[in-house]
Amino acid sequence: MKNPAMILALGFIPLILLMTPIIDARKMEMVGTYKDVDVEKEQLLVVTEFALTSLLIGESDNTYSFSTMLGGSEVAKINEISVKVVEVQMQVVAGMNYKMTGGLLQGEDCLGAFKVTVYDQFGDMSVTNW
Repeated sequence: MKNPAMILALGFIPLILLMTPIIDARKMEMVGTYKDVDVEKEQLLVVTEFALTSLLIGESDNTYSFSTMLGGSEVAKINEISVKVVEVQMQVVAGMNYKMTGGLLQGEDCLGAFKVTVYDQFGDMSVTNW
């Protein structure tokens, strides 16, 4: 092993290993998994509005205790309804999955909570799970 280039290359291996950070496997996030998102993130407004509209028009297969408290289909009462996002996770797929927990509010009164997963494929949204 008298090749000077080989000796020089082998000399750099310990230096490279010392400069490379040690990766803690517990802190690595798997690609494609759900990740927590700040509930105040602006891009969630459109997703939350879509989920609320889907809930109000009856797309959910679940029966919620607050369904009878929504005040029927009176426009004035429906306009008072909002969602307070409590928790949201995001998953990158061929688009984006948003798994969220929201509190349904009518004015200042909390009517109940629901969980929903919304799939957003570049603006074309659908509810995939209630």
